[in-house]
Amino acid sequence: KMQGLGLTVHAGEEKGSENEISDAIDLLGVTRLGHAIQAAGNGQLLKKISDAGVLVEFCPSSNLHTSLLSGMDEVKKTVDAFKKHGVKFAICSDDTEMFSTTPLNERKMLVKQGILTQREVEECDEWARQASFIRQ
Repeated sequence: KMQGLGLTVHAGEEKGSENEISDAIDLLGVTRLGHAIQAAGNGQLLKKISDAGVLVEFCPSSNLHTSLLSGMDEVKKTVDAFKKHGVKFAICSDDTEMFSTTPLNERKMLVKQGILTQREVEECDEWARQASFIRQ
């Protein structure tokens, strides 16, 4: 945290950008990472995110629309990798107008597709509250 403020960096969104994630944690001391989906295939990097207590802002529709995830199978693999390595993540919508979605629709989609249970969605929402930059 910088001067008591949280810090979010978009990193690890595009293929080949895994080093951005490490740099964001090591050099910037981020509190949250936007996307970070490229970490999904790298157990050491996922452990680093988890050990650092960094929350990932996961935006499934955005990553599908930009073809960074090819379909629901890849969305599931990403979520499963986060869960397996203890990476806390929030379910986000990125750009609601561009991708014609809302945070609620993102949650419903993940449950409908069997990627998360309603209980897991509630857990993600709690992690998001804990990672909020607003002091409660």
